[in-house]
Formats: sequence, structure tokens, C-alpha cells
Amino acid sequence: MLRQYMLVLALIAALLIAPVSVLAQDLPQTYTSADGLFTFSYPEGWAVEEQFGTILITNSTDALDALTEASTIAPDQVAIAILPPASLVEQLGLMGLDATVGPQALVESYIGLLGTDTFESPESLSAGDNPVVRARGTNQEQAQDLYVIDLGEAGLALAAVVSAPGEQGQFDDDVLAIFATLQAEAAAPLAEAGSVIWQQVRPIAEVPDDESRYGDLSAVAVGPDDTIYALDMLSGIHVFGPDGTEQGVIAPTEFNDIATDLAVGEDGTLWLLDYSGTVTHLDAAGAALGSFNIPAAAGAGLFGGQIAFGPDANLYVLTPQPGDTDEMQIGLVSVVDQAGQLVRSFEVGRGDFYYDAYIAFGPDGSLYVADATGQSGVQVFGIEGNLLREGIGATVLYAGPSALTVAPDGSIYVAAALGTIYHFGSDGTLLGRFGESQFNLTLELDMEEFPVFEPGQFYQITGLAALSNGDVIVTDYNPGWVQIVRLSFDQQE
Repeated sequence: MLRQYMLVLALIAALLIAPVSVLAQDLPQTYTSADGLFTFSYPEGWAVEEQFGTILITNSTDALDALTEASTIAPDQVAIAILPPASLVEQLGLMGLDATVGPQALVESYIGLLGTDTFESPESLSAGDNPVVRARGTNQEQAQDLYVIDLGEAGLALAAVVSAPGEQGQFDDDVLAIFATLQAEAAAPLAEAGSVIWQQVRPIAEVPDDESRYGDLSAVAVGPDDTIYALDMLSGIHVFGPDGTEQGVIAPTEFNDIATDLAVGEDGTLWLLDYSGTVTHLDAAGAALGSFNIPAAAGAGLFGGQIAFGPDANLYVLTPQPGDTDEMQIGLVSVVDQAGQLVRSFEVGRGDFYYDAYIAFGPDGSLYVADATGQSGVQVFGIEGNLLREGIGATVLYAGPSALTVAPDGSIYVAAALGTIYHFGSDGTLLGRFGESQFNLTLELDMEEFPVFEPGQFYQITGLAALSNGDVIVTDYNPGWVQIVRLSFDQQE
């Protein structure tokens, strides 16, 4: 998941591509961010795109295309990446920076993070009524200007401007004209909305000595009686009562693959999806009741394959598929009945090189999908595959979701990178967040022992599931410990 943690830093630090400068005062186009809190004007013919909470501006559509292909910036091209105030604090937190230190200190600390001494001392400027601090330099062999724009009560915006060697400063008039139009509204403070009801922590076994040992927990599901099933890639399925009492471990018989996800039927039997695309049906003791292959998953190697029961009692299996080119994957949902017969299939997303996502059904009978990039936020599909909604949480999920569940009241919970769980109302409104990252405590790769989880601390959340009363079960692990946690969230609707 580290590749996702660093996407934002990479986008800001290595931007690319596009032609022609225009008169600075000619800004007929207006853009408003997805959350409605940030607006600006820009020249005719320029291109704008919002990704991972960052707004990308280039002086042509070709530039924007090249930006995603990591091409080298060409002469007469410029690219701007802006972190608006609403996402600046969150994203700087991922980088270990403080957004409250002031414009000049923020520029200096960001340069320190880049690990380069090629930038000049910051200088104070103005863009219309907006005070600006700028530092000029080079990064990754490209000319780069770093800007912090003070937007008053709304906070600071951070921007990086990249141009070709020898052309630094050529687009200053255009850049400052755009920055002069920046307007932002202060985002409402995001409350900590959760509390720990109970927490079970176990050491990861160094030697596989018995079936009760713990390995990496890869998923969690809840049965109709609120029994909790935590999928363990080492020993099977750990079973807990809703009060946190450990009830034992189910070691599946006649099962020789590695499971990637599980679902629980209304009769309490279990359904495992493994990496080869096989679904195995188990009774409560782990005995195999049958199995079948998902045709679309044959040979796919299902890293991140997902399985869930739909309101029609069919199984919905999400698998990655080859796309139109070798550099693309498609997220395909195969709908199969409990005998393994294909009912229908539909696409829920595409990704460059890989597609990875998490699925869950809501009480409205809709399928909720959160792809691992976070770029589309949470999408909502009808059971026929028709897209109903998208973009839920897109402004905060830029670091990449790692788990998803929908509670009986329609609340949506998404675990994001570095240990944060976001709580959305059934209408998609962001209600709160919970969780403190343990990631920064374990950055030293030569550590002999990793710390035990404190309550409310998470490292790499792998599963979320909702109990019948709306409480949320979390599975998580670091290299030394696993944890299963029950959380209660304030209901604010």
C-alpha cells in the first residue's frame, strides 16, 4: 500500500506536460472543486483535473494526458498542482508536515521533505489580494517553483509549478493570475466520531505450532447472528462473539489454496474466494459443502478479489480482468447463483496496470465499491450494474481505501491508508473520522519488535464489517501483531 501513500507526493513533486502561454488577464474558465469549497479561474484551452485531493492544471489537454504517463516536461509546457486548504492538512499529515506553521515555514519544511538543496530562499509576492510565498529551484531534474498561497480564514494552499529547463519563470504571469482568483471556504472541523468498545490483540506466530496461531488477517465478515469471522491467511478463520469472546478457529478441510475474501450466508455457512478464482462453500465446522470456479477469474491471480451476498441471494464476485491494452485492468463483477451458475456480469471500474477495489452491499440493496486509488471515491451500483452515484468521499480518500462496509442504517465506513476510518452518512455527507496511525512508529525497517496496538491505533486495516446495531468490526495487523476491534460511531443523522 506504500505506493498509494506516496501518490500525492509524487504528483506534486514530478508534474508534467502542455503547450502555449496566453495573456494573463484572459481567464474565462472557472473551476469548482468536488467538495464545492475551492474555486478559481484559468485560461481558455487549459485543462483541469482533480485527483487524490489535488487539483492539476496544465496549459493543454495533451499536457494532462502526459501527466498520467510520467512523460518529461517539454518546452512551452507548464503543469501546476494545487493542494486546496480543505485537503492540505490531511495530505501534509501523510507526509509528516504541519500545515499550521505559516507560509514561509511550510515552503521550507516541504523543501526539506524533498531532500534537495537546489531551491532558493523563499520570497514574498502577491497574487491579487492573496499573499504568496515562492521558492524557485529544481527537483528531479526539472524546473520547479513551490508556492504557498494565504487564503485568509480558509487556510493555506500549497502549489507546485513545473516547467522545462531554461523556461523557469516563463509562465509567471499566468500562474499568478490564476492564483489571484483562488477563493476557498473553510472546511468544517472533522470530529473524531468513534470509540473502542473492545479490542483483541494477538502476536503473529513465528512458528506454526497449532491451529490457533495468528497470521495476517486479510478480511472480516459478520454472520446473521453477529458472529464475527476473521480470515487468517495462515490458519483459517478466527471466530469471535459480538462481545469479543474468542470462540475458536475454523480450519477448512479440502481447501489447499489461499483465501482472499469471505462472505457469510443467511444460514450461517461460509463462502471463501481464493486466489485461483475458486469459491468454496463451508459449513460452520469448516467441512466443504461444494465449490465452483468463477469463469472470468480463471488464471487471474486474484490479488484483492472480493465476494459478497446480494439482496437477491446471489454471490457478487469482483475480479480483475485484462483491459484493452497490456497496461490496463478492468474490475468485473460476476454475479453467480449458489450453484455457481453465471447470472450476469458488469464492469465497475478500470485502472492503469492494475485494478483493486473493495465491495459491500447496503441496506438499500445497492452495491458499494471503493477502488484502491480512492480517485473515484465510493461508487454505488444497482444490482444490474447501473451506476447510481459516485464520488462519495473523493476529497478525503486520496491516499487509497483499504476496506469498506455499509451499516444497517446506511452509514458508509471506509478505511483509508495510515489508519483512518471515515464515517459517511447514507447521503454521502462526511460525518466524522476515527483512528490514529501507528505507521510512523514503525518506519525503521531494522526494528526487531513491532509495538502492540494501543486502543484506536491502526497500521494496515484489511477488513471492515458492520454488526446489526451499526457498530463496526475492524481487522488490522502490523509485522508483529494482529488486532480485531469493535468500534461504535456517533450517529449524527
